[in-house]
Amino acid sequence: ASRDLEKEWKLSMEKPMKALAARFGRLTAGNHNVAVHPKPPESASKVLHRHLQEIDSKYTPSVNKKCHLDQVPDAVSWMSDHCLLTPYSLSIQKCSQKDCCGEIRTPDEHCQLAMQRQPLPRLDKHRPGHFLSRDASLKKYAKADNEHALTDMTDMPSFAQEKESDAKKMHAKRDKQMNADLGLRGWENKKVRGFLTCYNCGKRRCLYTKTVEDWDGAVNTVKQVIESLGHRYSC
Repeated sequence: ASRDLEKEWKLSMEKPMKALAARFGRLTAGNHNVAVHPKPPESASKVLHRHLQEIDSKYTPSVNKKCHLDQVPDAVSWMSDHCLLTPYSLSIQKCSQKDCCGEIRTPDEHCQLAMQRQPLPRLDKHRPGHFLSRDASLKKYAKADNEHALTDMTDMPSFAQEKESDAKKMHAKRDKQMNADLGLRGWENKKVRGFLTCYNCGKRRCLYTKTVEDWDGAVNTVKQVIESLGHRYSC
C-alpha cells in the first residue's frame, strides 16, 4: 500500500470533486452562471504571503484566524485604510495617500466614481422589511456628509445577529460568575428567594441566596434599591 496519503486522497476524491464541479456549473444566480474555479496553485499562495509580509514584517502563514490579528498591527492598520470586509464580500481599494498607493490615474471628473464604495444593504424606511436598491442607496448616501454612510453595516441582518450573540455571551458569562460566587450548580430552584421583573423586556430575573437567613438579611436592602430606582428595574 502507498504511504503517500495526500496522493491517495487526491485520487480517491478526484471523481466526486469533478461531479460536484459539474453540478455547480449548472447552477445560476439570477441571470449569471455560477463559476467554479480550481484551487490556486502553491506559487500563488507564496506570492500572497510575500505581499502580506511586505505590509507587516510580523506576518507569517500561521496568522490565519481573527484571534491572531493582535500579532500583526501593521496589517490591521493597512486593512482599515484599504479594505471593507462584510459577511458577504471583501473589497480592497487604493487609499488617497500617494506615498502608500501612488498616484490615482483616474481623471478627476471620474475619480469620485472610481473610488466610490459599493453600497451595503440599507433598509427602506418606507417599506418595512425591505432594502433599498443599489441605485437608490447610491442616490441617497453617496453624497451624504458621513463618508462611511455607504459602508454602514448596522442594517445588515448578520450585524443584528452578531450583536444579539455578543449579548447572549455576555449574559452567559455573567450567570456563570454568579453561579460560582453563590456556589450554585446550574439551576437550583431551592435557592431562589424572589424575582424581579424587568420593565424594559418583561423578563423575570431570579434572586438567589445560599441560605434563607442570608435572604432575610438582604431583603430590606433589595427593597431599598428597587425603591431608589422608582421600581423600574432593568436587566
